[in-house]
Amino acid sequence: MSRAARRRCSASSASQGCWGWPVDDREFEGAESAMRPADVRGERESGEEAKAPPSTHGDRSEGASVSQAEPAGVGSDMMTLRQAADRTGLSATTLRRYIKSGRLRARLVPGRYGPEYVVDERALEAAGLDPRPDDGGPAHETSGALVRREPVAPIGDVVPGLLYRELLMKHEQLLVQYGALRVSGQQLYEVRQEAERRAREARRAVEELEQVRNRHAREIGQLKSQLRRAALEIAERDEEIRRLKLRLREAEIALRNAATAESIDTRFEQRFTAPPSAPRELPVDAPDH
Repeated sequence: MSRAARRRCSASSASQGCWGWPVDDREFEGAESAMRPADVRGERESGEEAKAPPSTHGDRSEGASVSQAEPAGVGSDMMTLRQAADRTGLSATTLRRYIKSGRLRARLVPGRYGPEYVVDERALEAAGLDPRPDDGGPAHETSGALVRREPVAPIGDVVPGLLYRELLMKHEQLLVQYGALRVSGQQLYEVRQEAERRAREARRAVEELEQVRNRHAREIGQLKSQLRRAALEIAERDEEIRRLKLRLREAEIALRNAATAESIDTRFEQRFTAPPSAPRELPVDAPDH
């Protein structure tokens, strides 16, 4: 509990105790800042309660009768549920439901017929009930009236403070998880885009490689056909060269044969046409002695 809440508790008697349940410091400090402007107004209104005429409404008449005989230990800034119902325009049963649900702060004090709840103006303001005077009546008659700051939610829509804080914490955790999932989804989307881009590049590279392969295959086929034609031409040239060599050899043989035959004919002609010559005498060797 905060120091301001301790000061408020110490202002009451020690035998009365403080609020009936623990109050979160952050929640009470937030409500304290909204209740400070009404402190002086609450003191002024508590002084004017005795001067205000009793109301003709049934609940208000009961509240007026109780105000004449307040429970023991109730200060001037505290009021019973009937007094709070008279000032807020709500029934005491509704205020008791607000107290049990945790929306309205109250504490138990000994009363005429047993323990009963008492509240103050700051607790009413913290519950969403802001004291505002009505515009149509005199100031002394409407100074103690409390006007609701916002429409009162049905009792089924009201949740206790601890449950509300727990739900708020879970809501923040869900927001954090949602942010993490969103970041992960963005990263996954970027990775997917990068994978698709690389897949497109790979497909283009495969298509280009296939085109280059087909072009090279066509070029290789053309070169092979040219090589085959060149090989055939070479074979034809080799065959022609072989035939020319054979003819050349035959011509050489024919020339040699012709020359030989001509020389033989010439010798025969010379021998048969020439006059016979005297026989040559062979030299006689002298006998050896």
